[in-house]
Amino acid sequence: MKTKHPEGYRFAVEPYFYGAPSNELEEKSFVVKLVRDSDDEEIGYVEMLYDKRPGDMSFVETHCALEECEQGKGLGVCMYARAISVALKRGFTVKSSLVPSEDAQRVWKSKRLNALFDIELVDERFVVKSERHS
Repeated sequence: MKTKHPEGYRFAVEPYFYGAPSNELEEKSFVVKLVRDSDDEEIGYVEMLYDKRPGDMSFVETHCALEECEQGKGLGVCMYARAISVALKRGFTVKSSLVPSEDAQRVWKSKRLNALFDIELVDERFVVKSERHS
């Protein structure tokens, strides 16, 4: 699924760590940034941090921020959708952070995000089970 950026903004997908990666976490983690076109300012991001647990279970965990003046415009959902889409294409399981903020919980529970992805609450984390196909 190609997630469209909102008009007047653009996405940038970049490595989370710069320089030569020294371990698997640094190699596989990435960040999706939302940049405002009018002034080329980064106004929000979703970090996708790689983690690997015993039993060969690997996933990316989300962390995000969005400037307060940009909230309430649906941009958080757009950022999450792009980040989740990129992670799924890279073969990752996607999970929320262990204690998502109220804003993050609102995005995870939103009708717009759940229309795009099958999301379940598992052990107090939101987990993307699959992408929905229209």
